[in-house]
Amino acid sequence: MTQRINVERKLNFRGSAESNPNVFGNIWNDKVIYFDDFLGDVLRDEWTPSGNNGGTEAITAGTGGTVTLTTTSTSEDRSILAGGLNWYPAQNPAFFARVQVDNIATVGINIGLTDAVTEANDHLAFEISTATIVDTCTDGVSWVFDTDATAKYWHYCNTKDSTQGGTSYGVAPVNATYAVLGVSIDSDGNATFWYNGQQVGYKASAVTSTTPLCPFMGVIARTSAARILTVDYVALFQDRS
Repeated sequence: MTQRINVERKLNFRGSAESNPNVFGNIWNDKVIYFDDFLGDVLRDEWTPSGNNGGTEAITAGTGGTVTLTTTSTSEDRSILAGGLNWYPAQNPAFFARVQVDNIATVGINIGLTDAVTEANDHLAFEISTATIVDTCTDGVSWVFDTDATAKYWHYCNTKDSTQGGTSYGVAPVNATYAVLGVSIDSDGNATFWYNGQQVGYKASAVTSTTPLCPFMGVIARTSAARILTVDYVALFQDRS
């Protein structure tokens, strides 16, 4: 007889179970799962670095592994790291990344899922000019911070068939301080946005449910000062087809 235990929050292993093996029997994942702690000397083949106008993307010797996306000191130069187009809204995907930026002045940042593994020089998938959301991807959902915006806070943004929208979360990143940013999509293309484990935003009909998406992380310099986005880990999962 099959039994299921529904857990809506987290399992917390305590005492000796915190530091000893605590699961017995075969584990079979019904989800497609991808996790990268950025260990080792080079990026995995699944990642597409895109710093072709001066930015660089490289594994760094951080505790537990990190990858750094570094712009040049030329205004509008950018650095992008994107994965494969393997994540379909129809399969209920979710993407989480633990990130920090060295300096929140004069910078743009994207963390999300989009339909292109790179963008044109001097652009990210999403940018904000005063109060206007500008998309260069056709379909996607992303956390966006941009000091070209009037409201200099994280925004949760989307575009569906090039029709974009965005909402200010009212919280800004802090210099050299990690935050976990996430977005999940249901099979109807609705998107839920997560900040440090809390659900903080929702956008109905955010993306086209049949469009494949990739994890997308990017940083752009807004003046002649280099900016560094550090990614501690990324985690993705979705239903199997």
